Amino acid sequence: MIGNSFLRRLYRAIGREFVHFTEAAVMLAAASVAIKVLPFKTVVRMMSLTTARQARRRASDGELAIEVRRAVKRASRRLPWTVVCFPEGLAAHWMLRRRGAPSLVHYGLRQSEAGLSAHVWTSLAGEVVVGEETTERHTCVAVFPSS
Repeated sequence: MIGNSFLRRLYRAIGREFVHFTEAAVMLAAASVAIKVLPFKTVVRMMSLTTARQARRRASDGELAIEVRRAVKRASRRLPWTVVCFPEGLAAHWMLRRRGAPSLVHYGLRQSEAGLSAHVWTSLAGEVVVGEETTERHTCVAVFPSS
């Protein structure tokens, strides 16, 4: 019985991770397409959309952030194209919003000898979910959805 219980828990964990990975891959693909084909104004409006129902979260914001970060990063590494910060941030934002979490997408700029660079990161409850790699080097110039 102990072995059976262990296998059942293992299956639930792997199944849940696979579902999150699949959701992240779909969201990354949708974000990549939206960024390439839609005007920036439309993409910004898409960031402001919230789900009609506010999902009841069983996990804390910290656990939810870790779950979404892990899924987005894993899917990003396995997609057949290079995924950069903007689609990652948008996908994480959409995943968090689907779960009723009030996430924010930050758009930052940095001037250096090489020129102007942009960076996007997503936060939940003041903590960066994705895009933390160069956040401190960029100045936040916009936050979506705007209050």
